Parts: sequence; C-alpha cells; structure tokens
Amino acid sequence: MTVDSPAAAHGNILIVDDEPQLQILIQRILSRAGYECTIFGNGRDVLSALDAEVERAGPAGWSPWDLLLLDVTLPDIVGFDLLEDIRKRRGFENVPVLFMSGARLAHEDIERGLELGALDYLPKPFRSTILVAKVRNFAELGRFRRLAHQTALALEESEAWHRELFDGSRQGIVVFDENFTVIRGNPAAAQLFRTTPDRLKGITPRQFVSSEDWESAEREMASLRRTGFLHRSLWSLRRSGGTTFWARVHIDRVSLLGKLRYVAFFEDATERVESQRRIAELSEFRANLIENANVWISTMDLDGNVTTWNRAAEAMSGYSAAEVLGHAGIWERLYPDPSYCQDVRAKLLAVITDAASGELETPIMRKDGRRRIIAWTANPMLGPDNRPVGLICVGQDVTERRRMEEDLRRHSERLEDLVAERTQTIHRLERERAEAEKFVAQGQVAAAIAHEINNPLATIQNCMTIISEGNLSDSETRRYFDLMRKEVERIGRIVSQTYDLYQPLAQQASLVQVNEILGGLLQTLEQKLRQKGIVVQDRRSPDLPRIFAPPGFLTQIFFNVIRNAMDAMNAGGQLEILTAQRDNQAIIEIADTGPGIAAEDLPRVFEPFFTTRRGHGRDSGLGLGLSISRSLVEALQGSIAVVSTSPRGTRMRISLPLG
Repeated sequence: MTVDSPAAAHGNILIVDDEPQLQILIQRILSRAGYECTIFGNGRDVLSALDAEVERAGPAGWSPWDLLLLDVTLPDIVGFDLLEDIRKRRGFENVPVLFMSGARLAHEDIERGLELGALDYLPKPFRSTILVAKVRNFAELGRFRRLAHQTALALEESEAWHRELFDGSRQGIVVFDENFTVIRGNPAAAQLFRTTPDRLKGITPRQFVSSEDWESAEREMASLRRTGFLHRSLWSLRRSGGTTFWARVHIDRVSLLGKLRYVAFFEDATERVESQRRIAELSEFRANLIENANVWISTMDLDGNVTTWNRAAEAMSGYSAAEVLGHAGIWERLYPDPSYCQDVRAKLLAVITDAASGELETPIMRKDGRRRIIAWTANPMLGPDNRPVGLICVGQDVTERRRMEEDLRRHSERLEDLVAERTQTIHRLERERAEAEKFVAQGQVAAAIAHEINNPLATIQNCMTIISEGNLSDSETRRYFDLMRKEVERIGRIVSQTYDLYQPLAQQASLVQVNEILGGLLQTLEQKLRQKGIVVQDRRSPDLPRIFAPPGFLTQIFFNVIRNAMDAMNAGGQLEILTAQRDNQAIIEIADTGPGIAAEDLPRVFEPFFTTRRGHGRDSGLGLGLSISRSLVEALQGSIAVVSTSPRGTRMRISLPLG
C-alpha cells in the first residue's frame, strides 16, 4: 500500500489496481494535477483499511477519500463484489466510484457497476488528459458530498460548530426546505447576492434565478428531486440590485432532524464564464482565420485522418471538406502513384517522429485531373503533454511560379545561344578586318574596337555559364544579371570610341572604389581561373581611397592587363593583385608567374597590334589590349608600365591620381 499525505489541494483519491507500473503512472499523473493518492493492490487490504477508518472515525465518520478508482479485475476479488462490500461500510455508502478495466466489459457488467453506484467506466489504456478530466469532475462531487455531510452533522450536533463551519465558510451555502424555500444562508452567500443573511430567508430560486435561465434551472431542480443531487450546474443569478452574475451551483439532498432539506453551494463563476467566452471568441477567430486563409491548411491525426480542411485546400485540390474530413484516403487521391504517395507519407511521418518542421514540394493530382505543384511546410501538433498528436500542413500553389521559372530558364538559354552566335560573328569579323587593317588604317581601328567588344561579351558569357551551373542563391543570380547589364552598356561605350583610339570620348566620371572593380572582375573570371589552374593571391589594401574616374575605363584597363597575365599562364600559376597608396597616387600591380617578356619585345608591348600570341580562334590576339589600356590610363592622367620581367613572370604597375 502507498499512502500520500491526507491533505490535498484538489482532493484525496483511493486507487485499487494490481499492476505496479500502472499504479506508479496513475499516481504520477494525479499528483501533478494536485491530488493525493492512496494505493492498494488487492481487495483484502482495501477492506482492512476501510474497517480501520470506520473504527477511527466513529458513527459520524465519512470517507476521507473523494473518489475511488477501482480496477474490475483484482487477484483476490472481482471489482463489482469489492464495491458491494465497500458500500456496506459506514461513511462509504455514497463515495463516487470510477471503474477501470483493461478488457472490454459486457453490458450487464456495466449495468451492475452503475447499479452499485459507479459513476463512469474508464477503459485501459487511457490518455492522461481523460483520466485527469474524469477524476477532477467526480472527485469534486465527492468533496461536495463530504462537505454536505459535514454541514448536516454540524446543523444536527452543535449550533456553535454550525456557526464556525456554516457562517465561517468562504463558499456561499444556502439551505432550502422541501419546497425550495430558503431556510438559511451564510454570510458568503449573502455577499454573492449583495444582501444580508436575514433577507435571504424565505425567498425561492424563482426570485434569484435570472428570467432567461429559469426554464433550465427549473428542469434541473426537477431532476434534483429525483436523483438527490445537482452537480456543478452553471446558473445565471440575479442580485438584489438587479445585476446578474454567473455561479456554479451544487445541491445535495440531506435529512436534518428527520426533515428533508437541500444544501446548496454557490461559487461565483462570472470571471470564469467571461474567460471561457473570450476563449470561445478567440477559438472562433482562429477557426475563421484558418478557414479564410489564402494558403492550404489541413491537419491530420496520428492515423492520417484529416481533421481540418480549409477553403483554400478545397480550391487547390478540388475536394470539398465533406469529402475528406475524418478519412485518410485523400492522400492516395492526391498522389495516385503508390510509390510516390508512400514516399510523401514517409516524409510527413518523419516530421512527427522528429518533432521538427519540414518542407517539401510535390505535384498533386486535383479532383478534375489537373496537375498542380504545392510547396508544403509541415509541423507536428503537440498535445498537453507535449507529445505529437497529429500534423499540420500549410501549402502554397507554386505552379505558376515554377512555370515562369521554366520560361526564364528557356529564355536564358536562348539568350546564351544568341550571345554565342554573336560572339562567333564578331570573331569572324575580327579576322576579316585584321587582314584589311594591314592596308587601311581606319580598318585597323574598327578591328581593334571589335576586339574590345569581345571583352564584355566574354564577361556576359562567363556570367551565363556560372548562372547555368545552378549553384547560386537568388541574390547572387541577381548580381550576375546586373553585371551582364553593365557589360552590355560597356559595349555601347566601346562602340562610341571608334572614331579616335588615342583620344577616348569622355565618360561620366564618379568616385569609385578600385578594390570593388577588381573584385568584380575576379569573380567574373573565377571559372576561367579555376579551369586554367591559376591561384589568385589577393593583396588589395582595405584602406585604399576612392578615385575620380569613369568606372568603365577602369574595368577596361584592369581586364586587359589581367587577361594578358592569364594568357601567359597556360600551364597554371599564380596571379597577384596588389593595391596601395603612394604619394597621392593609387598603385595597382598585376603580376603573373608566366615565362616573362623577351627583352627585344619590351619596347613594343604597348604598340597597337603587337602581340606574342599566335594562332586562330580564341587563342589568337590582335595586340590592342595594352595599347587601349595605356590610352585610357593616360586619359586619366595616370601611367602604366612593365616594372619587372624575368623567366618567372611579369609585373605591370598602373598609377592613377587620387581624388
């Protein structure tokens, strides 16, 4: 036997069950709910304890337990027989009883238990929330019965005790005669009705029950005459000043000095009713919010049965709520492919078992046969014990979005094809113009410009290649598209320079950060550098001030020099990018680890059309890159020079004025 302390916040419970693990579980659940438990494992010990209690309490005794939790099957006695013996003990005739059973009871067994005074039947296994709810309801009934018994004894035994118990109670208590006329009310009851105990005498419920609630109260009083008790009914009552309030009412029929009396307990429930009303309004608001949300919201229990299906779910799926609520077969309709349906179910089940949210995107089959793509976010629904009780799924129809993305992908592929075609055309024109430039100076200038147009086109092609690999975030993709747009604008500016190579047309100058332009070029050329096995040694100074120059000029200058350095390292190597400030000048050095420049070629490296690259196609060069770079640097009042060369590489230095 296990006995907790007799004083309890919510009541004392007697538990009779022969399963030790279940004893521990029930005691733990009820202790957390504020109840004290006494536990027995067989009928013999129960009866011995009751006999001892009867002897201790004497003739006026009453059960110290507010509720008996009684297992039907015990090792030494059947629960029904045990209850019959319990009822024979003085003070245990009316103790509330709740039967428990792990087996399904026959109707005649249930009827026998009810005839013996059992209030309900709890099948095993049971949820903790159901156990606590039933115990709370019936234990309170037992507590009120004990209080009614104690009140009756007080009225019979001693006026002094009556005043202490009756008048000193903080709960409103009213005693009615057999006609429901008030004989006496305590000060707490008078306070509830905003009157005095003397003025309570002689009134009837018809005088203090509000008119809108009278019919319901009258029916309950008629039932009270038959059953002998009214348990926790909610009445709307009227105070002496005319204001109304809500009260929980419990009434027991008793015999006082041989006369029939009714003892009523009143508890002000106005705040609780208002709280429940606000909760109901909030629940209704939440239900309306779910129902009218523009996203698919559905919930299901642990067996897959649908418990919520809002209007958006109806619109996206084509199935009405009436068709799916309470059933689990909707998923086979949405996913007619059995293997795919099983895969989706497994992913949703993982959300429940892992107790974490999950996201997935699946195509569904609507009721009308149309295919839609739904992006799901699934989260587990947790019960009062913080355990999963189901799943909530929120879906968004992304069919049109995916269609637009596919159109954009095809458009990008077409744009890439057009750029490739145009690049091939430009290469062909460059070869033709290169031959003509040997004889016509104007043709040489045109070929040089055609060559420079190829640079931004190469940047665009690199961006398209990086984007097509599909490993970019949305922000990175936008950055590459923005870079392509800038390169197209750069082509327009290069074309405008066709009239004079050495006197470049003016561009809009602004304060620009050299490091940012170099960083953009390195990002654009990242794939080419990786393909050629070139490692970048980034030595850019973070403190380099801005310079006043057209951004397009700087991009052209740096691109030409970096491209020459890359071309010098066909077998891989190291590309060094250095920036610094010296004597009000921005210094930019670009070095490679290629074979270097031959001594006889150094005086000609900045001459137009001079190149050491030979061949055709992409590996050929017209020798205009460094010439144009020098022309642009000089236009910015700067200088460019080869500062060192050796068999281990070449270093180019560009000096530009600050400010």
